[in-house]
Amino acid sequence: MNKRTSPFDSVCELAADPGLAGQALRQIPESVRREADEKAEPWKWLLSFPEISKGYRRLFDAAQSQRDAFRRIAEIATGRGGIEDSWGQKLIEAIKAHDTKAILHAQGKIFGSMWRYDHAESLLEHAKESPAIQSEIRKMADTAYEKARRKLGRKKADAKAKPVVFEPATITEKSPGHLW
Repeated sequence: MNKRTSPFDSVCELAADPGLAGQALRQIPESVRREADEKAEPWKWLLSFPEISKGYRRLFDAAQSQRDAFRRIAEIATGRGGIEDSWGQKLIEAIKAHDTKAILHAQGKIFGSMWRYDHAESLLEHAKESPAIQSEIRKMADTAYEKARRKLGRKKADAKAKPVVFEPATITEKSPGHLW
């Protein structure tokens, strides 16, 4: 059913909730709920229907805002952004503006944060079919390592950052009953 890897329940799973959101989602045909679960952004996809009611629009907006907030927290926790900045967003804007200097700067920031967590091992794994890309990743990783070693020392530069683990709980897990 849900092919996405996500800390959030799928639309179909949420429809099984006994609360008001579940009741509202059960009014949507199951085939539409399943199709939404196949999408990378199920709530945005559901919002794309022009004929949905104001109540459903508010529900889908709320659900999407939770996903966006979680992404933002993950960016901050992994060093890919700050409270007011998102290096991913800056990269997108630089690409749209064809600003090569800004593109390279944002790429460097994103790569640096990825390197701190696994020393680019996940990037190398994803690029295993392309030796040229692997070579470029290794060059960037060597540069990041040398920079970290000069700044922090060898022992700290060799250590990988501890990953941040998010375990979102549902309202029913947080409280004995529904809040509404």
